[in-house]
Amino acid sequence: MELKDFVKGTISDIALAIKELNDEKSNIGLLVNPNNYDQVKADKFSFIGDGRLVKDIEFNLSISASDTTETGGGLKINVLKAGISNEANNSTVSTIRFSIPVVFPGCDAPKRDYSGCG
Repeated sequence: MELKDFVKGTISDIALAIKELNDEKSNIGLLVNPNNYDQVKADKFSFIGDGRLVKDIEFNLSISASDTTETGGGLKINVLKAGISNEANNSTVSTIRFSIPVVFPGCDAPKRDYSGCG
């Protein structure tokens, strides 16, 4: 597998995962890779317009790109997992590290009445 095929496949898979999550989970308030959020660099906090915090989810993955000999084989990019396989393949293990900004669903905190204090 050429480097360009690995890079294209990895970025394509990440982009598709982001789109699928936004399509499937936006109804509960989950936003993956939100547009137009404010970053406060000094304290490393980021917020979207409704005040919810943007968190970077960091990934550090070992990836196996292999050329398999099984029927219907071809180039596959898989996250490594432990196990034993009888399939013959030529594989290369690479590491990829990236982060994706995510806004988790929020809940409204109850309003407090401080008029009787002080």
